[in-house]
Amino acid sequence: IYLNLAKEENWEGFLPALAREMGRRICPALLIVVEPTDWDFDFSPWPAPPLRPGQPPFPGGADARIRLMEEKVKPAVDARYPTLPEPENTGIFGYSLGGLAALYALYTSQAFGMAGCLSGSLWYEGFVDFLRARQAPAGARIYLSLGRKEERSRNPYLSRIGACYQEAHELL
Repeated sequence: IYLNLAKEENWEGFLPALAREMGRRICPALLIVVEPTDWDFDFSPWPAPPLRPGQPPFPGGADARIRLMEEKVKPAVDARYPTLPEPENTGIFGYSLGGLAALYALYTSQAFGMAGCLSGSLWYEGFVDFLRARQAPAGARIYLSLGRKEERSRNPYLSRIGACYQEAHELL
């Protein structure tokens, strides 16, 4: 499972809970974290306007990140560890913009057969249209999770997250 997370404190907290479930409800897994060079670049699927005036626009570099994972990281991991390298045994999960990028990777890469979108930025301009225009990959397993606070944002982009999640759920 490749994790789209930025800092150790973002994933360190859930590891003990995950470890308790290994072998009970969750199959043993290798977790791989490759820290992003630039969060907005690495996890934005295409250029998009900023969330707030004065902020830089989203640059849209997720395709480069996905290529890095497919061409360098995953082959190195598969060569070093006893993985099951097929897409149906390979997942990509992320939080926020990293969750959006995980779901995007499922649609644009042959490497992943599972995606976890944890409070993913499905409000991202054009993303629901992207899902609407495509068929979910055959056999893909997708986990969508949305926290309770996200819809309460005063930001017009962020406040539509609930509707975006509902439509994504219906499409998937």
